[in-house]
Amino acid sequence: AKALVTSTGYDELSLVSLSTTDHSRIVPIVDALRGEFGDRLTISLPSMRVDSFSVRVAEAVATRGKHSITFAPEAGTERLRMTINKIVTDDDLYMAAENAFAQGWTNVKMYFMCGQPTETHEDIEGIVTLARKVREIGRKHHGGRARVRVSTSNFIPKAHTPFQWAAQARPDVLHQRHMYLRDALKKSGVAFTWEDPEHSLLEAVLSRGDRRLGSAIHRAWQDGARFDAWHEHYNWPRWQRALDDAGLDAEFYAYRPRELRETFPWSHINIGVSESYLRGEWMRTLKGQQTPDCHKQPCNVCGVQNMNAEDCLNRFDLRLAQQGKPPQDRTGLIRPIEMFSLS
Repeated sequence: AKALVTSTGYDELSLVSLSTTDHSRIVPIVDALRGEFGDRLTISLPSMRVDSFSVRVAEAVATRGKHSITFAPEAGTERLRMTINKIVTDDDLYMAAENAFAQGWTNVKMYFMCGQPTETHEDIEGIVTLARKVREIGRKHHGGRARVRVSTSNFIPKAHTPFQWAAQARPDVLHQRHMYLRDALKKSGVAFTWEDPEHSLLEAVLSRGDRRLGSAIHRAWQDGARFDAWHEHYNWPRWQRALDDAGLDAEFYAYRPRELRETFPWSHINIGVSESYLRGEWMRTLKGQQTPDCHKQPCNVCGVQNMNAEDCLNRFDLRLAQQGKPPQDRTGLIRPIEMFSLS
């Protein structure tokens, strides 16, 4: 951080991860950064759990005033959150918002995804319900100064996840849901931003592509594609031409549900978590079943226990003990770093 601040002159630093406040050392890290930079550096936590602990951590980094705090419920209903193992109730969100507004925050941002597998209109309506309630909580504390913003991204099925079998929602479906949210949230006094479905199409193609895409990527680059993650540089017709030249169809990669026993272009890559486990998780998603958090119970036997990961091994041994079996033999286990060795 010191090197970055010195070399760039930036005065804001983001601690980015899937869930920043799940990091076991987040409080010491924040304390160290505050001790080093004081109010010369703004620290942001863009991805936090929906709980009171996250609010306390946000309180700790608010050295330049409490501008905005972001929560990521991900889905509008508890049912849909359960299918993605986001164990957050509506009351959890309301309590987190209550704590945030009570401690002086005046702006709350909420992040959701549109187009998730098994998503229905009821789940979209749930986003509006949550936002309205959070705005009511904010107005109770700050009147008209309270601001609530909802932001949605489009769900992109990714390789090596339970959703690698899912089809991405088509643009017309996403557009319909975006327009419903825009109109409903506007009536509720809640700001709303969303992601262009066309932009998400390219990400979906690249996320589950095969080696044939290499020629299309090279062709798009030759045609001037640069920094396409930036909306001002994104040019779908350019990518469409590149795919056409390579004889490829974007819909084949993005909108096609995969067969359960389909061999993927990445199936030969060992990431630790087994494909059979991911397949089981996908079936649980379709059934609306939650998978218990292995941080709070014995091992779920996802495959990582076969790596030399001490935390997973200990939980796997606990599971074996409950079954009356001896601990796992550590001999010959793959260390995580060895999985990606080229030697």
